[in-house]
Amino acid sequence: MVISNWPESVVTVKRGCIVWCMANESRQSDPKPALYYEKINREILSAIPKDARQILDVGCAAGLMGAAIKKMMPSAIVHGIERTPSARVKASEQLDHVFDTDLNVALPPLGSLYDCIVCADILEHLIDPWTTLQELSKVLTPAGVLVASIPNLRYYKVLRDLLWRGRFTYREYGVMDATHLRFFTIYEMKKLFQGAGFELVESRPIGRGGNLVIHVLSKLFGGTFTEMQAPQYLLVGRLRR
Repeated sequence: MVISNWPESVVTVKRGCIVWCMANESRQSDPKPALYYEKINREILSAIPKDARQILDVGCAAGLMGAAIKKMMPSAIVHGIERTPSARVKASEQLDHVFDTDLNVALPPLGSLYDCIVCADILEHLIDPWTTLQELSKVLTPAGVLVASIPNLRYYKVLRDLLWRGRFTYREYGVMDATHLRFFTIYEMKKLFQGAGFELVESRPIGRGGNLVIHVLSKLFGGTFTEMQAPQYLLVGRLRR
């Protein structure tokens, strides 16, 4: 539902939450420096099946991930979805096709089924990632996989700032990125996948922190605190049969 009598903004109500979005021309501006769009998540790259032939990179940024995929698998066809104009132009030079779509509105007519769909650091930026994953499941081949990386709100640095310092401070990058709209623990990440019709076949931490206290506590309490060492998680899902 959209509340329409606001001249300078749009208020969207989804899943019981009210989310403010700037007017359309503002949403298309670049809130991030160019280097933000020029990164490759190597953990994601390693999880992509080597026999995948049709791959969709959702939120493909400047296309470096797609270019790395094509270098690793020269015969693969890689499509991307990217809303930011400057990043999309660069991605178009790397990938076979890039869709200009606001994922907070709807998926575009893709016209293909994909063996692998990549959601690297994108789901947390969406108003309704639950619906987005459900829609993506419809363009995945029966044997295909969806690979995602999602920041972990239970990371010890976030909890330390919140519990001991009383701070929930947004930053330019990381778990507390100021452009994140949704926050997840690994429990909620698994629910996100399961609710969209996926069977989770792999989940593992990315960039595990080296905090000695958390490491010792995890050892003492049978891994209870292990999740707090990871700023991010990699998840791989298949369609539930």
